[in-house]
Amino acid sequence: MGEVVDIHRYANARDRKLLGEILQAAQLALAYATYERSFFLSSPDDQRKIAERLSEMARDAARLSRALRDRTTDVPWDALIAAGTKAAAGEAEPAELWTAVKKVVPRVATALAPLGGDAAGVFAWTPQPKPKKGASRRAGSPGGRSDSPPSGRAGPSSRR
Repeated sequence: MGEVVDIHRYANARDRKLLGEILQAAQLALAYATYERSFFLSSPDDQRKIAERLSEMARDAARLSRALRDRTTDVPWDALIAAGTKAAAGEAEPAELWTAVKKVVPRVATALAPLGGDAAGVFAWTPQPKPKKGASRRAGSPGGRSDSPPSGRAGPSSRR
């Protein structure tokens, strides 16, 4: 990656707001794309969500000032705008959406994360860990082993 650029010196309030919206849309797109490729390619609903996020990011990236885009050369602005424009027009194939969300969007999110400061984590999402095979019952769950008596029966000390 390139140098860290302090945008507060030369970015206006409009650019800072647009960068925040791009970062939020990028994090949401990454959250939608946490599943396997085969699941994504068979899920029109997830494809639609990714296409919406890509088109939002492209629209906002195109509205950024040229000075800001020129100074943040480590962000793939042109690739983002091209992928988002194609997604907005409905011309993007599911495999193209997958490629954009796995190759372009992470670079955008990584480059813009420092700009978000402490608020960047608000939109970050980590998926639940996958359960291990064969670990369907946990201790303490109904039917599992437990040292306490079953909840429907009273122990010998509670009889009167």
